[in-house]
Amino acid sequence: LFHRSPGDRTDDLLLAVGRLTPKKGFEHLLSACAILRRQGRPLRCIVIGSGRCRARLERLRSDLDLDDVVELRNSVRHDDLPRWYRRAAVFAMPAQVLDDGNRDGIPNVLLEAMACGTPVVASRVSSIPEVVEDGRTGLLVPPRDPAALADAIGRLLDDPLLAAEIGRSAAASVASLDYRRANRPLVDEFRSLVGATLEDRLDPVERRTWQEGGMAEKAARRLGVAPRRDTHGEAIIRDAIAPGIRANAWRPDLDRLVERRLWDEVFKARRLPALLGALGIESPGIESHGARILDLGAGRGGLSVGFAARGHRVVALDLRYRNCLVTRLRGRRYDFEIPATTSIGEQLPFAAETFDAVSCLEVLEHVLDPIALLGEIRRVLRPGGACVLTVINRWAHLDPHYRLWGINFLPRSVANRYIALRRRTKESYRDLQTLDEMHYYRFGAFVRLAQRLGFEVEDAERPEGFLPSRLHDLKRKASLGFDTALVVIRPAEGLRQLTPRSRRRHSRRAAAAK
Repeated sequence: LFHRSPGDRTDDLLLAVGRLTPKKGFEHLLSACAILRRQGRPLRCIVIGSGRCRARLERLRSDLDLDDVVELRNSVRHDDLPRWYRRAAVFAMPAQVLDDGNRDGIPNVLLEAMACGTPVVASRVSSIPEVVEDGRTGLLVPPRDPAALADAIGRLLDDPLLAAEIGRSAAASVASLDYRRANRPLVDEFRSLVGATLEDRLDPVERRTWQEGGMAEKAARRLGVAPRRDTHGEAIIRDAIAPGIRANAWRPDLDRLVERRLWDEVFKARRLPALLGALGIESPGIESHGARILDLGAGRGGLSVGFAARGHRVVALDLRYRNCLVTRLRGRRYDFEIPATTSIGEQLPFAAETFDAVSCLEVLEHVLDPIALLGEIRRVLRPGGACVLTVINRWAHLDPHYRLWGINFLPRSVANRYIALRRRTKESYRDLQTLDEMHYYRFGAFVRLAQRLGFEVEDAERPEGFLPSRLHDLKRKASLGFDTALVVIRPAEGLRQLTPRSRRRHSRRAAAAK
């Protein structure tokens, strides 16, 4: 569908495609068009897409007097995009990194335009320089720099021979891509960071897991699907988990940890019945057709594979690209194609009411804005849907992240120094967060917060029986005797959305509850 072919390109047509959201940077493209027009260049710009920034872009177009230059078109069918790519003289991707860190990875439309032989101008952000080689397969410019963007566009419009050569090189570059070649630099980087010592530790453990009676056989029993061994894919999984293994080299059970990371789906399979039961989606009617599940914070993909093995339609989402890569490769062990994408939990890239259920394990404590996360979960859940999530106890005796006793009873500044003294810090590989930056809650405080945000809350670990349940409730109320709580939240009907003022009030209450 997306390939280079002879066609009539419009000499002055500038094309951009994407959702009309702030991270796409289309306002800088309009500013660049204004600069090109002042220079007297004939130009027509078409932006294809829809989104919440349309009204703002329309106002900016009018303010810059570009109504006769810039056309904002609604989204078109995916099958129609090649025709637009092949008509355009230049394709622009003015992406930017927002103040909250939200950004694109490698936009699909960029690769599609390159595959069609359209010369591209793109921002030097995120992973775009991995596919666009400046001056050979495209032109790279600094983000948020309309002048540089206009200069690069003008350079291609003024030099058709250069544009044609860049288009040919771009098409050849995309055609030669495969996941093995594309991931080779990432694999080499992981290996250079880990070094030979850890490599020697990982290799025998990995070989042992494929032997008779090893983890591969356990996977077949627990998931009901036998894994197949892809040497290259397994090497990528192994190298992707290596930084985390290295950071946990202090653990006496390191070999066991390696097994858990390599075969995350086997260990997560034991939790699946309880999780699916708590979500209420294991009824025969839903199971036969498969529920649509979002695995939010998919990590190494074990739960995603487990959901897929039980016939559900799962989408994996994680902040880190390497986790998405591992999730996809882990799924291919069992011939599952699991969609995996990178994003932050506070801004989910899905339409409202998309999922029957959301799994959000070990995520709440890491996000910058827990209230925004809960709001997004409520938005993407269908009526009657549910989310299962973990909440770390503010007074956990054994901290689940640092595996140290009593640090949650210390002032956070003292606890951070103690963690560093014990060399348990995770800043070198994980999330650049210290203990005081993570969100732990007393159980009752979290329940009240979730209820104020429009959720019904259920304790998924509450036992049956009068005496056990009462004892369990007392422990929860006192926030004692447990490290992590598993809860189910469901959108309550008829509750109003938060206003900005009430959102700020709830943010202050949430901070006080930590």
